[in-house]
Amino acid sequence: MSTLLEEKRITKPASRWRNFYWLDKQMLINGEMRGPGRTPSKFVWPTKDIAETMAEKRREEWEKIGVKYLGAEEES
Repeated sequence: MSTLLEEKRITKPASRWRNFYWLDKQMLINGEMRGPGRTPSKFVWPTKDIAETMAEKRREEWEKIGVKYLGAEEES
């Protein structure tokens, strides 16, 4: 009988979620040139629900200037 304890992970590693957008043209956003094409948000959220909720708050405003929300993706 061994006296060594086996290590087991109790919880999975924390997830981080980032929103992605499609910019039709190059734009100056918060003092930084971004796009054109698929562009990640600078912000990272702890859950997909939070990421999507935060994106939804400004969705109409962004769509008026040609920015389309693509969704939230999990980062490792």
